[in-house]
Amino acid sequence: MLGRCRAGEGVHFPSFCVACVVTNVLVMLVEFSANGWRVEPLGINWSVGVSAETLVEMGAKVTSRIVWRREWWRLLTASWLHGGLFHLGLNLALLWQLGAPLERAYGAWAIAPLYLISGVYGVVTSALLLPAVGLGPNPNPDPKPDPNPNPDPDPSPNPNPNPNPNPNPDPNPRWSRSVRAPRASGWWGPSGASS
Repeated sequence: MLGRCRAGEGVHFPSFCVACVVTNVLVMLVEFSANGWRVEPLGINWSVGVSAETLVEMGAKVTSRIVWRREWWRLLTASWLHGGLFHLGLNLALLWQLGAPLERAYGAWAIAPLYLISGVYGVVTSALLLPAVGLGPNPNPDPKPDPNPNPDPDPSPNPNPNPNPNPNPDPNPRWSRSVRAPRASGWWGPSGASS
C-alpha cells in the first residue's frame, strides 16, 4: 500500500501537506477579499468562486501575458489559485489522499519539489495547449457573455421575401455550416481585441 512503512521506520508527519492546505485556504480567502467578498453567479463560475478578472489580477495563467509581457511569475502563482470552493475542495482532498501518505513515507524534502514542479509543469502544459485564462491545468472560460450573440453584422431586416437568402444552397449543409468561435484570451491578445 502507498506510504506503508515498517513500524518506527521512515514515518514522517505530513508537514508540507498541512502547510499546502493552510496556504491554499489562505489564498482562497485573499481571492474572495480581492473580489469584495462576492461570489460570482453559478452560470458564470459553477465552482462557487470569484471573477476571472480577480484571478487574472492575482496571477492566473494568461498565456499572452506570460509570453509577450514576460510575466513568468504566473507559472507559479496559477497553481496556487483556485476558481472557487468546489475547485479548492477537490484539490485539497486529492492532495491529502495522495500527498500525505507519500510524505509520511518519503518526507517533505522529497515531496515538496515534486509538488512544486508538477504545478509549474501543469501551468506550462496548459499555456501551450489551452491559451485561455486558466488556473493550473484547468481552463477558465471567458466570464463575460457575448453582448451580441447574433453573428449577422447587419441588423437590418432582409428585404428579400425568399426565406432562403442563399440562391445556391450547399447540397451538404452539415459540413459547410459556419461556427462562431468563442471569445477567449490567447496568443493573439486579450479578449475582445479586434484583428
